[in-house]
Amino acid sequence: MLAWSAAGLAAQTAGEPTGIDALRVEYLENPLGIGELHPRLSWQLHSSARGVAQSAYEIRVARNEASLSAGEELVWDSGKLASSQSIQQSYAGPELQSRQRYFWQVKVWDAQGKDLGWSGAAHWEMGLLSPAEWSTS
Repeated sequence: MLAWSAAGLAAQTAGEPTGIDALRVEYLENPLGIGELHPRLSWQLHSSARGVAQSAYEIRVARNEASLSAGEELVWDSGKLASSQSIQQSYAGPELQSRQRYFWQVKVWDAQGKDLGWSGAAHWEMGLLSPAEWSTS
C-alpha cells in the first residue's frame, strides 16, 4: 500500500504538462479595432501540478503568424523579464500602425527557472489611431 501511495503522490506532483493559454489584449480574445497605443497583454499559466508559478516571461510580436513562429522579423521582443505578473503587461515596442494586425505569443519560466515554452499565437488588430484617418465619405 505504501508503494501505491508514493506512486500516486509522484503522479500528482508531476501533474500534466504545464501550458500557457487565455491570451488576451485589453481583456479581449483576438480583438479588432484596438485604439490603445500600448495595448495591455494578459495570459494564464495552468498545470495540474501543485505550486507551479511564473518567475519570468518574454513576449514577442510580429506582423504575421509565420514570422512569429519562426522568431524572425519581429516587431517587438520584450526579452526575458523577471516577473510573476501575467495580467495587463503593456506592449512597449515601436509605434503601432492603424488597421494593422499583430500576432503575439508569450514564453514563461516557472519558479525553478524551467522554460515552459511558447504559447500558441494570438492576435489583435489596431483601429484608426488618428482623427485624420476617419472619413465621412
